[in-house]
Amino acid sequence: MSIGAVEGAPEYMLHDVRGAARLPDGGVVLANSGSSELRWYDAAGRHVRSAGRDGGGPGEFLSLAALARGPDGRVHAWDATSLRFSTFGADARLEGYWTVPADSFGPNVDLAGVLADNSAVLLDGSSTVFTLSPAPQRDSMRIWHASPSGTVRRMMTIPGPERITWGSAQGAVRSPAPFARSTLTAVGGDRVWIGDNERYEVGGYGDDGRLQRLIRRVGDPRKVSDGEKEEYRRAWRERVGSGGQVPGAALEKFLAEMPFPDTHPAFSALQMDAEGRLWIRERDDPAGSHWAVHDAEGRLAGSLTLPPRAEPLDISAHHVVARWTDEDGVEFVRVYRFEP
Repeated sequence: MSIGAVEGAPEYMLHDVRGAARLPDGGVVLANSGSSELRWYDAAGRHVRSAGRDGGGPGEFLSLAALARGPDGRVHAWDATSLRFSTFGADARLEGYWTVPADSFGPNVDLAGVLADNSAVLLDGSSTVFTLSPAPQRDSMRIWHASPSGTVRRMMTIPGPERITWGSAQGAVRSPAPFARSTLTAVGGDRVWIGDNERYEVGGYGDDGRLQRLIRRVGDPRKVSDGEKEEYRRAWRERVGSGGQVPGAALEKFLAEMPFPDTHPAFSALQMDAEGRLWIRERDDPAGSHWAVHDAEGRLAGSLTLPPRAEPLDISAHHVVARWTDEDGVEFVRVYRFEP
């Protein structure tokens, strides 16, 4: 199944899809942040209904940032500006909502995922205060457990993503470091998986922050090739230089001095599926993204390769719902079937 179009009716035009969930009847609901909508499609990819719009009232979104699957076809939508969870039924009706107290957090709060009891795991800690430094730096981030009753509890503090900052006293650009190290999370059931991809080690925690499982793998990390470095510079030059925001000479100086690590991170993404399995994205190449799949106990259960440019949003027992972009950047949501 494929949802989306280059041109066509508005309900098939996708922009900034932030989440999706496959429904029990084979349909898909997705969070189209560009229009502040949730959209439901049947198993053939036909639009059925929509909910939400731009606004701050019940069932509306100021910043539709994530979507999580709930029981019986329900979904939970996360508004990162109002810090509000909204639960919608399979008929697209708003069934309820709750707000996380804002005084617990910094300026940027991301949803890591929703647990089986409908409590949420949140991340914050992207600092707005920084110093100029060509060397990669990592701010601390905090992981929080938030319940619908309004209780918020800090689970732990982790290293955030590597960033580089360059410029002058008149202005600066802050961006992810090349082949950045980061601490990644995946949430589902009663488990929170957390791993710093500086090494191949991922821990499975309860919502109380206690370690329950540990996945480790020993091996030599992949080297970053000269070709990969040049491709990274080319993409940066195209993205930053094309708009004229940065003078050409300054940009070229920065690209020449850009700090590259010797090796790739040990993995680049974590995802939990509806069966409680953990998917670890180990590498990417022209064939696509390569994932190792572990069962709920942390044992290696198999591996799977997804097509190039397919970013998984939701994984069920036999299907992956992914955001796929064509060579012109047009978004689609596709459903791929696999055998576990």
